[in-house]
Amino acid sequence: MTYRELAKIVSKPRLDRYLQAADGDKVKAVKLYSASGLLNIMLFSFTSCFEVALRNKINDHISQTNTDWLIKLSYPGSAFDKQNTIHSYNSLVEARYRLISQGKFCNDQMVDSMSIGFWASLFLRNQHNALGGDLVLIFDVKHPNLLHTVQRNINQLRRLRNEIAHNSPTIFKPGTNEVNFERIDLFVGRAIELTEWMGITPAIYDDSLALIGEKKQAIREILK
Repeated sequence: MTYRELAKIVSKPRLDRYLQAADGDKVKAVKLYSASGLLNIMLFSFTSCFEVALRNKINDHISQTNTDWLIKLSYPGSAFDKQNTIHSYNSLVEARYRLISQGKFCNDQMVDSMSIGFWASLFLRNQHNALGGDLVLIFDVKHPNLLHTVQRNINQLRRLRNEIAHNSPTIFKPGTNEVNFERIDLFVGRAIELTEWMGITPAIYDDSLALIGEKKQAIREILK
């Protein structure tokens, strides 16, 4: 792809970021754009793996005492059908109607259909209390402010996922045109930490982390 071709499909402000990061070299800017997109794909794979690990851990924990818990929470009068948890409730109702229309309505399908934003919302205080106040115990670690920390870190990963979904460049230091992987490394590190707190081996990420490392190195090589 040439720079002119790239300019036809990428907004000028976004393209300018790549061009400035490449010190005005249009060939490098094109390569940087391509490499950034490939890195985003690897990051999406990583965050998806984390999301599956998290939702399965949550579902396993609650299902021990409350079978079909997501289905039950989606009905009127449930513990989530209240003003201070209405956003989470509405997400469940929408999923229930969608799955019924598709003829595949069951608790496992509900689990599969909920977004990382929903799973993060379960660690907001109102939702957490509505679930019995012990969900945070899936993280086996002593921490002075565990509930807030878990919710914050999952939300950071959710925001990273949203950026990737909108094809936003994640390689830049926020507010600048400087290529910097510190934010990516921070969020990846927090996902690994949360995974370890859940008693799950971070080896589940080995393939994704190796590919992320390769793409980061490719970007460094472009900028030499």
